[in-house]
Amino acid sequence: MLDVGWGDLIYYLGDDPKTTSIVIYMESIGDARGFLSAAREVSLTKPIIVIKPVAPRAPPKRPPRTPVH
Repeated sequence: MLDVGWGDLIYYLGDDPKTTSIVIYMESIGDARGFLSAAREVSLTKPIIVIKPVAPRAPPKRPPRTPVH
């Protein structure tokens, strides 16, 4: 099993001469320090776009309706 973090991926793509920009769909960040360190360094030469999904909102809670007699 491999343990590849976002920071590793960003460094790898940052070193790739054919990669001009980096787009990441990220559901969870994991190692935030490693991610931010890599993103700061690589973003000086290549743009990095992170897409993070938003959790759906719960429907509003309404009080139960009282029957009208």
